[in-house]
Amino acid sequence: MAADDPGSTAVRARYWLAEYLWIAVLVCLLVAGASGFIAYAEYSQPNTRTEQQTVATWTTDSEFTHQATVQRSTTAFEAGTVLRNRSQYLTGIAPELSATHVYRHEGDADPATVSTNVTLVKQSVDTTGNEQTRYWRVAETLEESTRTISAGDAAQTAFRMNVTAQRQQARRIDNELGGTPGERQLFFLVTTRVETTVDGETVRDSRTDRLNVQPRGSTYAVSAETAGEQTEEITAPVSVPLESNSFRGILGSLLAVVFLGAAAGLVWADRTDSLVLPEETVTAVRLAATREEFDEWISVGTVPAPTDDERLVAIDSLEDLVDVAIDSNRRVVEDRDSAQFVVFDDGTRYVFEPNRVPSSEPTDLTSELRPANPDGVEGNGADE
Repeated sequence: MAADDPGSTAVRARYWLAEYLWIAVLVCLLVAGASGFIAYAEYSQPNTRTEQQTVATWTTDSEFTHQATVQRSTTAFEAGTVLRNRSQYLTGIAPELSATHVYRHEGDADPATVSTNVTLVKQSVDTTGNEQTRYWRVAETLEESTRTISAGDAAQTAFRMNVTAQRQQARRIDNELGGTPGERQLFFLVTTRVETTVDGETVRDSRTDRLNVQPRGSTYAVSAETAGEQTEEITAPVSVPLESNSFRGILGSLLAVVFLGAAAGLVWADRTDSLVLPEETVTAVRLAATREEFDEWISVGTVPAPTDDERLVAIDSLEDLVDVAIDSNRRVVEDRDSAQFVVFDDGTRYVFEPNRVPSSEPTDLTSELRPANPDGVEGNGADE
């Protein structure tokens, strides 16, 4: 296509850049600024960031082990048989319960100082819903010990009681008080306090574990309630390297340079009139844009010459002619030979000629559109 062809991409680009120059310059500057900010943010960010990380851990745990030795031989058990970690023991042949509290600590800790206190508790309580009434309580310290154990080792504290004797003693205390409606309970409380150093920081643990012993006629049940495993983490600020995105920084810099150059080029083109198009080319580009906009209302064909009884009306723009077609529910016909646009409506021919310059003076289209009289006689004017 020729350089001044209104249908060419280059001509249309020059037209739209000239028409919206400062908008194009502003867009280029905005894109350049955003790209420059991305590049700056990428290159200026630090190589590392500080975050809290776990540098050491300390884990503590506790449990109970228990057993009862058969004191007399029976058909089922021989004397001396050791019954271990059962939920139920037989009071008649193994009334004495031996238990051991085991405390462990592991992790990145220094040797720990472990203080253990074992208390035997007998009491009478009545529980109704969420409320508990304690009628009496007798506590007796059985063991107290302090020792130092290394990480991975265990502190073991052994204790024992005769279940039958303690049961009778609890019944005797209750009778001394005239009898209470509460339930008599028998259990061990083991309180453990620990102190150690982890990564130079002093840490402590305090827990209370309970071993319940519940006599039931010829048996007694044993159940444990422990604090369970607990882990303490020591954190410290640590510098972590950051992965930089060099591609994003390079791309941002490149786009900033390109769009700054584009903005400067547009301003230079405007100052040197490089974007200026001839008036006829501008008119043609605008017509082509309007033609594309209203393409659905326009058909291409051959328009016959006007007749003597037709009324001719000149329209100054294609857009106005399309309005006429819409109002009259007609089609716009583009004549492929003359490039005129015509709308026919009830004996009136509405015509838009792209090459005609609009004038404030009425235009006599009759002599322009009607062919000359073959006999040399001037034809009649258009009907009014």
